[in-house]
Amino acid sequence: MPDREHEHTGIDAVPRPYIKIDDETTGTANITNSELAYLGYECGGGCSGLSYYGSNGTSIVKNNEIHHNRFGFYSVGVGNMVLEDNHVHHNFMYGFDPHTATHDIIIRNNIVHDHGAMGIICSLDCYNITIEDNEVYNSAGSGIMFSRNMYDSVARNNDVHDEVKCIFLSQSHNNEVYGNTVSNCESQGIYLYHNSIENNIIQ
Repeated sequence: MPDREHEHTGIDAVPRPYIKIDDETTGTANITNSELAYLGYECGGGCSGLSYYGSNGTSIVKNNEIHHNRFGFYSVGVGNMVLEDNHVHHNFMYGFDPHTATHDIIIRNNIVHDHGAMGIICSLDCYNITIEDNEVYNSAGSGIMFSRNMYDSVARNNDVHDEVKCIFLSQSHNNEVYGNTVSNCESQGIYLYHNSIENNIIQ
């Protein structure tokens, strides 16, 4: 279970460099084969580490090591992205956090672990999100979470283990959860309401 090394230390209030793809960005903003570390702080918006507020086209975040940031990844109102083959670990808050009205995102084949909050969370009016073939473990909250009106999305073929809640759907609807393996979940393996679940392995 979480080792609690992520307890609040004030690090998120200390200004640090960050990467922000602004809402007026045109074209794609690809980040590949890189190490992104020790970025981001709490500034009220846009300084979380790696943040996408805009892009035009299919942006790719692939084959990176993303660690010890405030957030591993954060987005607002962005569509058509692929987050693939990344090692995302030991971030202060979330690993992946596609947020408000983010849509048409694929989160695939990543290793996501040891975060201060959720491993992968999509929250607030997100839709058409595909979360597949990831290994997610040992964060302080849920491994994978659908939150606050997330809809028409899927979590499939993920290996989620050693979490408080392995896969948790809250205030969301019309989603599918199938083909996942969840194990060693402290309180709940898969929790959902008004969604579809089938063919998962719960150990």
